[in-house]
Amino acid sequence: MAKLPDLVRKRAGSDTRGENFSGVSDSTLDIGIVAGEAIPALSAICIGIDSGVYKVFLCDTSANLSASFIGISTAAAAVGEAVSYRSVGFVSGFSGLTPFTNQFLSSTPGQLSEVASGATIKIGTSVSATAIAVNAFENGFIMPLDLLMVSSHGSNAGLNVTGAQSTTDHFDFTSWSSATADSNTLTGSGQGESALGGFHYWVDGIDTGTTYTTINRAYNKTSWSAAAVRVDDFSASATATLDGDLTRIGGFDGSSNTNKIGQFDGTSWTDTLTGTGTERSQGCFFHAGTNKIHTTGNESAATVNRIFDGVSMVAGAVVPQGSGWFGGFQTTGGNGMCHSAGSGNTNTYDWSGSSWSTAITMSYTATSDTAVTLNQQSVCGFNANTGKSYSNGGNQPTGVSITSTGTFDGAAWAGDVAATNGRSGASGAIF
Repeated sequence: MAKLPDLVRKRAGSDTRGENFSGVSDSTLDIGIVAGEAIPALSAICIGIDSGVYKVFLCDTSANLSASFIGISTAAAAVGEAVSYRSVGFVSGFSGLTPFTNQFLSSTPGQLSEVASGATIKIGTSVSATAIAVNAFENGFIMPLDLLMVSSHGSNAGLNVTGAQSTTDHFDFTSWSSATADSNTLTGSGQGESALGGFHYWVDGIDTGTTYTTINRAYNKTSWSAAAVRVDDFSASATATLDGDLTRIGGFDGSSNTNKIGQFDGTSWTDTLTGTGTERSQGCFFHAGTNKIHTTGNESAATVNRIFDGVSMVAGAVVPQGSGWFGGFQTTGGNGMCHSAGSGNTNTYDWSGSSWSTAITMSYTATSDTAVTLNQQSVCGFNANTGKSYSNGGNQPTGVSITSTGTFDGAAWAGDVAATNGRSGASGAIF
């Protein structure tokens, strides 16, 4: 999991930085950020991004974790549960503290130490044997950077590979703009979110000569570079991140579908696992509440739902309606969504972790664009700052690539600013 990328220190004002805690509210903060691992009460915690979602982790003296310290947990939280914590104020319930002694992060995740070591981050001062005055602002409070939705490559001619592109577009959630193009012209990459560790990755796909490639390209919001390639070349794999790996499931090699699972840790690929079934072009999303990937449907719009925990795959509750040719994505509260992409179908379904929602219509009109009637092979992602999911591009049943951008707020879809370029079979994410 990427625990620090896309975070930045934000210095607090002078009224919150000093040793004097008089007048500081002793209230508990609970802003709905969920735990990325089990969080005991009274633990030092940090914030980071896992699968495009801001989550809370235990903090220690390692450089990337200490830099993102946000406070002390005031209650225990299981994986996927919202974490209550205090950034500034008094926290009681400890034992054995030396009164009026500075408290630092420990090399043991979540614990405190009265001896500075590693990345020396002071987190507060003990005021008794059982309580400390914590001040996360003293070392710079962590806030999210501005996130971008990135869309790259894909075809401007529907599913036709002759329209393959090398271009890249950014959406800052106000307007779209053109960014640095890649040196490769490709379409038909994996369906789902494709960001890991501060990079967007384009993996595999098809070039304009209909060659299935093993290309892996990395984009850091500024420039493209080569990354480790897979052994196998597949298009239309289901893609999501899980436990620090960019995971690709299934796909098509030009002659047959596959059940292979590829895992990329940012350095190299492991392609030793296989799943159940041989679908391709599946919807795929990471479900934060259960810390698992769901793949849904396939090219023929099947209703299958397969669940991958990083080690093995099992069958899950079938989707109410056949889905395929669409990248699944994260939604509010850590849920996930898939789209039923039959001919002209506009139904989407939200997965709570135990059941599918009723059909949620995806038809909308984006600014400066025509109404969407089918949004397949689009780029999707979840913006932790706005609490909304976003989808852009895809193609109409007529084979026209569309420019529409839509938002999902947990209940309904609405239109947003249309992109300059229409893309189908593109790849991208919010990061």
